[in-house]
Amino acid sequence: MVKHRYRLTIAIPQSLFSETPHIREKTMRLGFISRCFSIFKVDEIIIYRDRSGYFDNALFLSKILNYLNTAPYLRKIIYPLTKDLKYVGILPPLCISHHLVSNDSVQENEIREGVILSYKGNKAIIEIGLRKPIIVEMSEKLPIRKKLLFKVKFINNKPKLELVSKNELKNYYGYSVKITNSSLPQMLSKFKGLKIATSRHGISITKMYTNLLNDLNSIDSILLAFGSHFEGLYEICLREGVNLDTVVDYVINFVPDQGTQTIRTEEALYITLSILNLVINFLSNP
Repeated sequence: MVKHRYRLTIAIPQSLFSETPHIREKTMRLGFISRCFSIFKVDEIIIYRDRSGYFDNALFLSKILNYLNTAPYLRKIIYPLTKDLKYVGILPPLCISHHLVSNDSVQENEIREGVILSYKGNKAIIEIGLRKPIIVEMSEKLPIRKKLLFKVKFINNKPKLELVSKNELKNYYGYSVKITNSSLPQMLSKFKGLKIATSRHGISITKMYTNLLNDLNSIDSILLAFGSHFEGLYEICLREGVNLDTVVDYVINFVPDQGTQTIRTEEALYITLSILNLVINFLSNP
């Protein structure tokens, strides 16, 4: 599961799925998009402010998405059971690189997600999903119960852990989630890279395919922005006094001649990322 050569960011609104009345259905919908993000190797999800009064909903979105991205053996340690997590047990697993099962064996250079449980002097007790936590010496104290990635090394047949960053690794190790109080135009203006807005009012992807191929040769970061159940991206920007066309590189209709009046966000995500994945792989394997 080698990651893309591009850093891929998805922008979704704070009001996403707020129209869904029951927490069970909302959790299910988040499970579908979490799978989508993982299948297409999304690096970052930004939850932007599309309208006031939905910050609590954004916290819920972030909690479920982060929970699902966490290695299964760490979930009970990091996330105490709360009402928000009542239905996560019905969701399908992501099955990504760091979602290994708990076992008694580990391989040299294996990458495992872990958390520091506590410290004893200069030694840290770290849970990485083995039969029992590993005790290692630490030159600096890192936060307790914060997800970290470790490479396993063996010295004198004893496992040692080397802290690594996702940026150093070739494989895909899940996404990060960021809530911002910035409006859509503000968030877009801060992003450095190719910015693509998705809209039924945009230019058909059939007319933009060649442009995308050309642009992807010269950039390393891509942002895809999605609207809400209440409003599309043009309407969200208009309320901020901004023309969407002035803050993105392209506004693209990824489903020309659609057969339904509306397309749900989870459907739009799968469709759009499927097409972008085709473009990216065409460039990687011409």
